[in-house]
Formats: sequence, structure tokens, C-alpha cells
Amino acid sequence: MSVADREGDESPSGDQQTRAIESFFARIGLSCTAVASVGFLLAVVVWLGGGPSSDDDGISVYLVSRDGKQLSSASYGVAMTLSPGTFYLNQRGQERGEYRINALGLRGPDFDPASDLRPRILLLGGSAAFGLGVGEEDTFVGGLARLFPEWAFLNAGTVGFVSEQEMAWTFFELQDLAPSVVVDFTGWNDLYGAYWAALSGLSPEPYPSNSQFLVMEERLVRLREIEQSVPAAFTQAMATLVRRSAILDWIGDQRDHVMPGPGSKPVLDDGALDIVVNHFVRHLERLQEVIAGRDGHLIVVLQPEAGQIVSADARARQAAQEPHFLPGDAYWNEVPGLFSTFRRRAAERLRSKEISVLDASEYLLDRGASSRLFIDPVHLAPEGHEHMTELISEALGVFREQIESGHVDARINSQPNSPAGPGRP
Repeated sequence: MSVADREGDESPSGDQQTRAIESFFARIGLSCTAVASVGFLLAVVVWLGGGPSSDDDGISVYLVSRDGKQLSSASYGVAMTLSPGTFYLNQRGQERGEYRINALGLRGPDFDPASDLRPRILLLGGSAAFGLGVGEEDTFVGGLARLFPEWAFLNAGTVGFVSEQEMAWTFFELQDLAPSVVVDFTGWNDLYGAYWAALSGLSPEPYPSNSQFLVMEERLVRLREIEQSVPAAFTQAMATLVRRSAILDWIGDQRDHVMPGPGSKPVLDDGALDIVVNHFVRHLERLQEVIAGRDGHLIVVLQPEAGQIVSADARARQAAQEPHFLPGDAYWNEVPGLFSTFRRRAAERLRSKEISVLDASEYLLDRGASSRLFIDPVHLAPEGHEHMTELISEALGVFREQIESGHVDARINSQPNSPAGPGRP
């Protein structure tokens, strides 16, 4: 038998080739069917879960480079750029849904310091001052702008900021705007940042901790891990699914409710709480020095928190609770009491330094406030912002003549919650 004949005998027959091809395409078909089925099931989960939620729900922030390149895995909410001195700042010139950031990094319309010569009122703070969760016109900054159109209101609220960052941004940049009055709507992030850090087992020093920056840092690490392991596109798709599915979100909530909260030992003892207060007051002292050097005046508004306002009734507390703060009842078991002590000590020490203080929680309690004023433990609903507009407008009204003359006496001070700042005559 020739070599050709032997090779012919060993080669597959036509029927065998046909069966092999059919088997190959059958396997491809099964794979495609499986992928399609999984995709269909995932789509059903999203559909049954209530469909996609808005990408601009405002609860998250994400990091971008100065040229706009995305650095962290999330891609919705407010974009931030890393910045020396403050860790990060609002990315300038962005507009996402109801959030508009101008060229100065401030929430709101464009503002040209060279051409707009109105007296300036600068608003500092974290996400509550920024107005997270509400439209620009519904924030107390928007309300004040409508009440006093002859003044320029500049919203420098930045998600996650603590008093040290507020002071640093003012020192490095914002003081150049020469504001007549600076209103710092602050306090909760300093206390909660320290509490979150202690609950996470971090060192009690230094206080306070910016938990939002730690979250963004974690995203950067996670993104790097994704790029070095499984395909980033698949992981990003799954993350998007989890975020968009109301069913999966509900499952996560149930998990959070059964997770153990802090034990019987306080997360922050009295000594640790005093450290937080001292850091807070020291930063605001420095802030006042910077502002007074520009002939301006500082008004500190100790922001309200739902635990100070709502009744002890469990349903009222539950109505104001959002699980992304802490698992289960952990937040409500300890933070409101800590924040009440924090507010009292901070107000006393700030007034001893001749810094004007308004206690927003007391203001709301005097008016029979309820949990309807909040969308979660710390962020105000539009009705809550209306109350803050009233509180701050009373204080600014006292300074009207001085503001319009271009000089505000930084020494003005009196008793708690007066329109002048710290006290009602």
C-alpha cells in the first residue's frame, strides 16, 4: 500500500467531518444561549427591581484626573479631582443632572469675580451645605440668593469635607474672593468621620478622619486590582447591575440590618470626643483669622442632624434612616447622643473665642420640626433647607449695612441663636 493510500485511510471521512463541524457549532450555540440566558435573567432582575435608577442620585462621588480621565470605579454623582491641601475638590466646569459646578469649583452658576462686584457671601461645609439630594434652587444657598439678590452667594460646600479642609481651601484659594461674610455650615462630618474611623478600627489620632476620601482611595485600589485580574468591563457591568437593581439593593439592606453594630463599649469615649471637639474648634479659629484678615466675618452654623430632631418613636427614626450610614441601628444607638454633646461643647468653646455660632438643631426644635425635614440622618429635604434659609437670613440681616459698606466687624458676638450669630437678644 502506498503512503498516499495509508494517509487516506487515516484521514476522517466526510461524515466524520460533518459531525465534528456540527458539534463545534452546537457548542458555540450552547455557549451563546447560556450567555443570552444569563443576560436575560440579569435584565429581568433589573426590570423587576424597578428599572434603572438615575446615575445622578447624588449619593456618590468619583475621582477624575485634571484632564477629565476617570480614575475610580464609580462614574456617577459628583466628580472630584485630587488637590494638594484639601485631598480633593469638586471638578470644575461639570454639570451632571441637578449638580452644576462652575469654573471656580463652586456649586451654582458661573461667577466672574472681576465683573461681578456685588458683596460676596461664601458658604462652606460638606455635603449638607452642598445640598446633596436636592436641586440647586431648593438649597438654602439658592433660597438666600433669592432673598438677597443684591449679594452674590457662593456655595463652596464639598461632599465629605471636614473643618480642616474647609479652612485649608479658604486659606489657599477662597479668601481671594474677599467675602464679606463666610457661613460655615459644619460639624457633623468632623464627628461622624472620627466615629466611622474608630468603628473601623483605625487609630484614634489624628482626628477628624475624612471617610469620603478613604472611600475614594479604596475605589482607586479596587480599580487597580480589577485591571490586574478579571476583565474590568465585566466587573464594571456587575457593579452597575447591583447599583441599578432595587431587588439587589433591598437584599443588601437586609444584610446591613442583621450585621452587628458597635458593642456595649462606646466607640468614642468622652476623652476621644473631646479631641474631636478641640480639633474642630482649632480649625475654625484659624478660619476666622484668615477671614478677619480680609475684613470679613465668620458665622458657624452647627448643622442639624435627624437624631436631634425626630422623636424617640422608632417609626420616626426609621423614616429618617438610610442604611448606607451604618449597619442596622448602630447609627441611631450612639451617634445622635454623641453629636448632641459635640454641638454643646463646640458651641461653648467657639463662643469663648468670640466666634459667632448658630445652633440649627435648636432652631428647628423651637419650630416643632419633624423627620420630614430630612432625606436621611444628615441631609436636608427642601423643607429643611427653607428653615436654614430663614435662620441664616436673620443673621445676615443684622450685617446688611456693614456688608453693603464693604466692612463687617469680626468682633460682633452675643448669645446663642441671635440673628447676629451666637445669640438672641
